[in-house]
Amino acid sequence: MNIKKYEIIKPTTINPIELGYEESYNKQIDPTVKQLMDMSQMQIAHNYSSRHNVEYDQVLKLLQSKVQYMPWSGSDILNVQDLQGKKHKVILETNSCPSGAKDLPSADFTTINDSAYAKILQATLLPKIKDEKSDLAVIWDKNKVETRNYAQVLANLTQRDVHYVPLFNQTDMQDLNFNPHTLGFNDEKIAGAFRYVTQGPWKRISVNTSTPMTNPIIACLAGGRNKLLAAKAYEQFNKKDSDLKISLPYTSSELSKEEVIKTLKEWEYGVVKLPYSNAGQGVFTITSEKDLKDFRERVDNDKTLILQQLIGYGDIRSNGSMTPLTHIGSLVDGKRYATDIRMMVINGKHENGESGYHPVSMYARKAENPLEDLTNPNIASWDVLGTNLSELTGREEESNRKTWATHNDRRIVVTKEQFPSLDLSIEDLVDTYIQAVQANFAINEMANYLMKDGTFQKERFEELNGDHSIMEDLI
Repeated sequence: MNIKKYEIIKPTTINPIELGYEESYNKQIDPTVKQLMDMSQMQIAHNYSSRHNVEYDQVLKLLQSKVQYMPWSGSDILNVQDLQGKKHKVILETNSCPSGAKDLPSADFTTINDSAYAKILQATLLPKIKDEKSDLAVIWDKNKVETRNYAQVLANLTQRDVHYVPLFNQTDMQDLNFNPHTLGFNDEKIAGAFRYVTQGPWKRISVNTSTPMTNPIIACLAGGRNKLLAAKAYEQFNKKDSDLKISLPYTSSELSKEEVIKTLKEWEYGVVKLPYSNAGQGVFTITSEKDLKDFRERVDNDKTLILQQLIGYGDIRSNGSMTPLTHIGSLVDGKRYATDIRMMVINGKHENGESGYHPVSMYARKAENPLEDLTNPNIASWDVLGTNLSELTGREEESNRKTWATHNDRRIVVTKEQFPSLDLSIEDLVDTYIQAVQANFAINEMANYLMKDGTFQKERFEELNGDHSIMEDLI
């Protein structure tokens, strides 16, 4: 290949401890987190069912389920409480290209197989690859450190060259002569690909690609990068004749801008989301007239929107027909912060002989300012409630690629030193994990409905997805 715009990663000897990142590098995992990671499906099912009104067999069946379209995901989950002090683990969203493999503490890694990178690749991508000779690829548009580690681990596991390909925009597609259907470059065949393309991936990769890929684009359209269909997937899951339920903020979707503003008058506070945004973009926490004014000015009138209850602190929380919820969060230096937990799960065959779901990594993210600042009119509510670590800083002048900053000072890794600030027991972790599994399963069920004999059913998608503007972006 006569292309010099990307790197080709070759198999090489690496120290598995170096797969840790910053605070997780060569650090010991907290014993409570390790306990979750080491639990069998039967142990998790027993732990969960013994404390909830759900049968053991239902939980075990869920954990042993096999999924086709989203075998890897990361859910962002809040640890909250109602007015009676009862704890809840609430799903904010589920990501089909989640970060987090680098955050698993690496001190106990003896080989690369101990890393989250290897466990993810071995369970989700490698079983799909039938071509034993062609090269592989990692296709990415964000998180360079983590994606390059995926490429290196993939090269070592397979002893093949891995094309480490940036695919930020249409310009990259043209420069690379990228085929969105076969994932090849300059007509060279690729045997399989690991995808970390997060920003509107359906604009650059076909939903009907013929090459094995983790995760396929349908995982994004069905809810992994589409909040409209995620809400419907969760709703359908909760309608089933089962005691297993996804815990969610009260949600109204497919609203116009004016409908959002009208509903906010009833709720008093709320969170508005654009359906296809991620990394903290397109999310508005509304706690004041200033927040509402900012939302009015920044969002076009023709946008289809999602409105969720605001999980706040003290008296600043959504009211109305929903159950009021407030943050438990984390306790850092004597102050309490809004904090979400990123729980990453995989589905496939695992080293312990089990098939189905397994936890593979986790970390947490805290807001910039403590919850007590929510009543301070001089501090933006997003700085108190927003937990995303990524910040869009602009675009490169020549390539027009988006550039990002990451606020790692707000990351809480699950080491012996940092995990205790979350005050989570093994029961809390099991509950968090079950929520992540249910969310993954629900989105995969939506993907099943949108695919027939491996082919995307565009009419079904258009009928379900309340915002039709996305249709012209699909390849």
